[in-house]
Amino acid sequence: MGAPVTDLVRRVITVLGVEVELAMRGPHGTRQLDAFVAQVAGYADVDGDGSLPGLLGWLNAEQEHGVGLEQAVPTASDSVKLLTIHRAKGLEWGVVYLPALADKVFPSERVQGNWLARSDVLPADLRGDADNVAQLADFSNEDVKDYTEALKREARRADDRLAYVAVTRARQHLVATSHAWSDLLKPRELSPYLLTLEKFSDEATHEPVPPSNPLLGHGGGLPWPTPSDEAQRARRQEVAEAVMAAQSAPATPEEPALFLDEAAVVSRWDAAADQLIAEARLRRGRGGGPIAPPYWSATSLIAARVAPEEFRADLLRPMPTPPQRSARIGEAFHAWLERRSNEAPALVPQPEGAPPDPALQRLIAAFEAGPYADRHPIATEVGFSLFLGGDVVRGRIDAVFATDDGFQVVDWKTGRAQEPDPLQLALYRLAWSEITGTDLGAVDAVFYDVLGARSVRPPSLPTRSGLGATDRRGVATALAWGPWSPGYRTADWIACWKHGRIPPG
Repeated sequence: MGAPVTDLVRRVITVLGVEVELAMRGPHGTRQLDAFVAQVAGYADVDGDGSLPGLLGWLNAEQEHGVGLEQAVPTASDSVKLLTIHRAKGLEWGVVYLPALADKVFPSERVQGNWLARSDVLPADLRGDADNVAQLADFSNEDVKDYTEALKREARRADDRLAYVAVTRARQHLVATSHAWSDLLKPRELSPYLLTLEKFSDEATHEPVPPSNPLLGHGGGLPWPTPSDEAQRARRQEVAEAVMAAQSAPATPEEPALFLDEAAVVSRWDAAADQLIAEARLRRGRGGGPIAPPYWSATSLIAARVAPEEFRADLLRPMPTPPQRSARIGEAFHAWLERRSNEAPALVPQPEGAPPDPALQRLIAAFEAGPYADRHPIATEVGFSLFLGGDVVRGRIDAVFATDDGFQVVDWKTGRAQEPDPLQLALYRLAWSEITGTDLGAVDAVFYDVLGARSVRPPSLPTRSGLGATDRRGVATALAWGPWSPGYRTADWIACWKHGRIPPG
């Protein structure tokens, strides 16, 4: 989840094999998939710190409030365009089909701009084009009816203009259709637009309208999933059997050896090494200075100080973190505690049908028996950004409580793997002080060991000046790269490895 979202999406596509499946359908089979990856890349460009939860939130917002992601545009040849009338403005085709010309569908008679009925519509007299739209004269019933009728006439004129755009998209042939039944109890009448077009048409066909809705109560079952293309499935099966046969067949002397030339392999390794070196230099910046992430978190600052080599390697080549049961339980406990603090039902989060997790139950029972069970925090999961010595440090405060002298910042500790680092608490304390404009001396900060029911309060925590000097200098020293010998090629490393030597530099 820590990888860039574009790389993560590509990895998911590769693991699922979606691209291979779509590519087998034809030369344009992957076009929509490529368009989706391009949209994800566009999101990452907008949100430079894009993460997987952020991408999912962006997709949900687009689905609920947007107009849809841009689809891959079909080629000009051998394709049918499906557009709204608004999107078709300024375009022309030899043949145009205009469906759904039914009464109250097009024109719709729906009034969208009535501010008397919708709170999200700006009152007409406050609009910039107030002189060109209908206005409410008074609030009497008669005036309100007149205003509603005026809005309907405006909506009808807008549909008239839209209908003109629709019928003039065709160079030679226009086919207009209507329908009688959808999900209604009564059949629809013909649209006045269709009746007008019929007067000028070369041919008009009227089908008899069924007396009852044929779409209600007569639906049959459909197979799901949809049956696959049998011919395509047979081709895939044939290829799969050929691959399995080739894997199980013993090698014969007549078969060509599937080994690349050693020089070609080394050349490919050298090219890959050049790319890695160039990337490392870009990350280090000019002059070979220390590398640094785009922003820091409290945990990353601690990791850079405690294990600089591992942190530096992960920074250059991020790898997925192995799932840990303790981390999962800690996240579940934090989620339960946040719901409890927000006065929502304090249910234990667990998968549907799964038995309660004993470790999570122990954490909850220990908290309920501890000193914070009866205290209500004034804030939970507070996100913050600090600027320290030219770097951005981000984090999230677990909980804040009001005290007689000010505030107390609390960081919940649900495991006992290692002692907490005071640096984390110092950052949270400074962040809350600056968020609320409170004097730093009025902000207390503690770690709370949930299972041990004890508070851990470091004897002293650095202020802003101390954090900006000590931690930045220590991290910069930890992440500085050593000298690099560009003259050493991959072949030199291989030779040294064979003879048990280590190249200089």
